[in-house]
Amino acid sequence: MRLVFDTTVLAQGARSERARTGIHRYASQLLPALERSGDLHGLGYCRDPLLRGWQSATDSPAALAPSLTGLIRHPALVRPAKPLWRALQASPWARRRQRLHLDDLLHTAGIDPERAVYHSPYAAIPPEVRRAGFGGVVLTIHDMLPLIEPNLFPRETVRGFRTTLASLRPGDHLVCVSGSTRDDVLRLQRTVPAAQVHVVPLAAATGLEPVQDPAALEVLRQHFGLEQGERLILSVGTLEPRKNLLLTLEAFRRLRARHPATAFRLLLVGARGWQIAPLLHRLKADGLEEAVRLAGFVEDAMLAGLYSCADVFVYPSLYEGFGLPPLEAMQCGTPVIVSRRSSLPEVVGEAGLQVDPLDPDALCAALERVLLDPSTRCALARQGLARAKTFHWRRTAEETAQVYRLALGRR
Repeated sequence: MRLVFDTTVLAQGARSERARTGIHRYASQLLPALERSGDLHGLGYCRDPLLRGWQSATDSPAALAPSLTGLIRHPALVRPAKPLWRALQASPWARRRQRLHLDDLLHTAGIDPERAVYHSPYAAIPPEVRRAGFGGVVLTIHDMLPLIEPNLFPRETVRGFRTTLASLRPGDHLVCVSGSTRDDVLRLQRTVPAAQVHVVPLAAATGLEPVQDPAALEVLRQHFGLEQGERLILSVGTLEPRKNLLLTLEAFRRLRARHPATAFRLLLVGARGWQIAPLLHRLKADGLEEAVRLAGFVEDAMLAGLYSCADVFVYPSLYEGFGLPPLEAMQCGTPVIVSRRSSLPEVVGEAGLQVDPLDPDALCAALERVLLDPSTRCALARQGLARAKTFHWRRTAEETAQVYRLALGRR
């Protein structure tokens, strides 16, 4: 089975840490798992000419996933102003260039598009793909939040999401990362019939596992300025409004006020997203600048250690399509507290505590329960490890490949 996979998100992640979100992790983990599954031969296609550079038709997407070898052969140019860039991309000249580039890639790789599947891990299906006449077209939808809560996103993101939905055709197949997302997709779009909308759960990165070496953990604590004896509360994700970090700060403030003799530390890991000013203002207004650390983006090599250092992982997000960070934390043996919304109950199940994301007292009480009761903390850690083992990328790859077969009209 021949696959053409949109690798643009991998190029974006190579250029900018801010682009290494859950979608980037999805593509970088799925591609190697697909290639290991056996009868799949893949080709990477980068849509962005400023990122593409020169790409060999013999480069497999799986090989591109971790290293991007062959995807970018020169530094990215400075992108023009976004409105100008969008107009340029929509011009007849640019579309012709894209069409010729894709045709050349397919010809060089010996791929007959009518016998191949095109898979976009998040973005709209471009015109050149429609013109090429692929035998199957698959789009992964991670969430529908830009339509459900557009106020939580920049207008450009909402506009781009509407463009993605407008690019769908009745013959396409959709991969939804959770049952919750599938419900939203069926409610908010009518183009693709329900029989072609599939649920394929994700998994935590294969390299994320408990770090048990005390020396390694101590080095990590020193690197992030964490002191011995502190109770560490960890949160991982882009610092943006939908992660509900203002509620996390309020619950943390109340926790410190209730237990002034106990040292608590809140570590927020993740790239700075849009509308971060209210978060920074709250930190200063509440006098939390010393007790709360903004660690920025952290590579996987350090992330497993941070999960292992943490006494609890907190994630009261207002909406998630899946929610990889809680699953990563559970895979590292860290107790988790999540919001009782969208897909998070599907992922965490009974292996973590669930709270109302609008109730800071509920989150504070959950933090007390985990941080101050060792038996609860140990039980949740044990249950989380067991729960995480039920998610793995082999299963994700196998179920995704089955969607490809369905898209090609095979069983």
